[in-house]
Amino acid sequence: MSAKVGASKRISCKNSHGHDVDWFLLYKLPKTRKDSRNYRQLNGSEMAYYDSKYHTKMWELLSGDIYRQKNNPVYQTLKPIYKGQKHVAYVTYNDQPPHKFKGTRGGHTKGVLMAGKQEGGGTVWLQHSVPQFVDDLQKEYEFPESGRENGQLFLCLSFPLQTVDVIAHHLHVQAAYVYQTSYQHWTTNFPYFYLLLHKAYLKKPRYLLLN
Repeated sequence: MSAKVGASKRISCKNSHGHDVDWFLLYKLPKTRKDSRNYRQLNGSEMAYYDSKYHTKMWELLSGDIYRQKNNPVYQTLKPIYKGQKHVAYVTYNDQPPHKFKGTRGGHTKGVLMAGKQEGGGTVWLQHSVPQFVDDLQKEYEFPESGRENGQLFLCLSFPLQTVDVIAHHLHVQAAYVYQTSYQHWTTNFPYFYLLLHKAYLKKPRYLLLN
């Protein structure tokens, strides 16, 4: 189990209780059919979870549901966006975006990159495999019903604020399709992130930045 420490408003990956972790892996389990071997039948909303504070080699089956906010590390991590925290800048990208965001282009890549200056600053890079996620961030958290049938994977990584430009440059190299953004004035200090926030792309990114 993760150690229980005080929750913070810092931009960071969060566990199911909203506490900071350096990284987590989350496997959204697939929907299964009942069979004769008496395996547990899954409804496609269960989450297996492991993070940087675990001291066991076993994954944990969370009590939460990927479709609900409670005890959900994905929601807890993205909560600053859903709550409209003004210090947060973000881009969402997906080569299979939600239907209201027409079009697709670029690399086969999906995720959220967000950063904020509060409490010393921080960056979150949430990579995942889910088509049509995340949906409209001006609304409440919603996981797509189309993602129920298959297993889906999330990898969340926490970084210092200054790392956001290294990751943003990587997304330029990947030609990630950005479909939602929120700009903050301080992002002018991070030119590659700034470009993504304005849905502008480097024409010929020739090298990969390393920090």
